[in-house]
Amino acid sequence: MSDKITLKVLCAELGVDPRLAREKLRIAVREPKKYPNLSKGHKPRQPWEWAKGSSAETEARTALAS
Repeated sequence: MSDKITLKVLCAELGVDPRLAREKLRIAVREPKKYPNLSKGHKPRQPWEWAKGSSAETEARTALAS
């Protein structure tokens, strides 16, 4: 079992369109005060993935739910 969770998995769990999810995450990354771990964890041109149970994953879920 992988210790990473991808955007595809999050989208399936939350019922969110992947294209819309990427857009929401790009906006969230630009708000480091609101999503500090998400902003630190993502590098441009890299896949959206997080360690399971990490604070960055929690922030990603929060950003996608909003």
